[in-house]
Amino acid sequence: MSFHVEITIPLPPQPKRRVRAAIMSGKVRTYQDPKTKRYEQSCAIYLRHSAPPKPIDGSVALDVCFFHERPKRLQQRTHRGEKVPDYAIHKSTRPDIDNLCKALADSLQIAGFYRDDGQLVFLSASDYYVERGGQPRTDLIFCELEA
Repeated sequence: MSFHVEITIPLPPQPKRRVRAAIMSGKVRTYQDPKTKRYEQSCAIYLRHSAPPKPIDGSVALDVCFFHERPKRLQQRTHRGEKVPDYAIHKSTRPDIDNLCKALADSLQIAGFYRDDGQLVFLSASDYYVERGGQPRTDLIFCELEA
């Protein structure tokens, strides 16, 4: 029987930021951006209660929708003389969707869904501004693929 779960993470989506570097004691040290680390750990807390009993060893698939807060111009009923819809609107601005996916994939690994994000063989991702009155969040469907 394969593992399948649908989860909503009630946090505003955040991208995986680049690794930082600093010189300490004459040596170059790399470290993860603290904001990214906090976000990944916070997501993992929401994900842990839905994680499989042990990390999956095989291939996995992920279908994810990121919902960001609407900018002020889209919170109004009209913008530049046109009606602004109440439903979720596609978002094509920063942060890039691939960096959002990287942060989520790392959160799933921290939560114990799989051993390595290299096991992710199917990924479908969408990026939206949240529906009017909605809350920023990430909705995902995670499933183990049959061998």
